[in-house]
Amino acid sequence: MSDGTAIASAGDDGPVRVTPLPGSSVRKASLQGHAGPVRALAISGDGGRLASAGDDAVARVWSLTHPEAAPIELRGHAGSIGQIQLRADGRAA
Repeated sequence: MSDGTAIASAGDDGPVRVTPLPGSSVRKASLQGHAGPVRALAISGDGGRLASAGDDAVARVWSLTHPEAAPIELRGHAGSIGQIQLRADGRAA
């Protein structure tokens, strides 16, 4: 995370993994939803949201305070998404 309390990772298998570092209040999570490799991750400046995108042509915005909640899905891309960014306040991807 942007504050150094956890690590987010993803790869060819689809899930995005959030792994808290020792002493962190962040919850461990496996964020399921991508139907293929994840190519890009971005974390909001406040550490509350994580955006992911990949070969399934869907960008997703996840809540890190409620990782069990369904992500916001941004559809309509013509192909693989290789980059994603979030505004510092986490309100847009």
